[in-house]
Amino acid sequence: MSLLLSLFLAASPVYGTKAEDLALEAMQNFGACVVQMTPAGAEEVLAMDFRTDEYRKKLARLAKGHDRCTRPRTELKFNGVLFAGAMAEALLEQPGQRVLTRLSAADELPPIAPRSALEAMALCSVATRPAAVGRLLESGVASKQEAEAMEALSPTMTACLSGADKAELNVPAVRSIVALAAWRVASQAEYQSQAEGAQ
Repeated sequence: MSLLLSLFLAASPVYGTKAEDLALEAMQNFGACVVQMTPAGAEEVLAMDFRTDEYRKKLARLAKGHDRCTRPRTELKFNGVLFAGAMAEALLEQPGQRVLTRLSAADELPPIAPRSALEAMALCSVATRPAAVGRLLESGVASKQEAEAMEALSPTMTACLSGADKAELNVPAVRSIVALAAWRVASQAEYQSQAEGAQ
């Protein structure tokens, strides 16, 4: 479902076709499987600058190296943003903590420098309303709960948007961008906590 972010979900939610929903679930499951099998590899890729060719190559190699995460005789179309977002969500669930718990230290962090206007929007949304972000990422993909959580979060995302109000995104892409920002916040908070503990 395409939408203009400045008019984000102003109308009633529209759900995708069953085939689209199944494809989104497959990507989510694939990302979770990759994290389960190679958590360090997933963390290494997500720590990279997504604007670089090296990031894109490593992300593609990580996906291709996990054929066991797909059903036999099936082909999963590769979408870098959705794949990275699915891995970020899976990493946020490790080790069995709620997403909101992982984001609870966000208030104590110094600002994280965004690398794009959309990432700035996502980081701002995570910092401003971590509970709403948690509800979004804990909802099932392509579900009624996801649509409700996205609608509740959309005013914050629109307010946080700066310089990208012409961006056309779909709901899965927005969810992935928010998940990646949430993972960046959570991992930064944990890194800072470990550094302070070592002093």
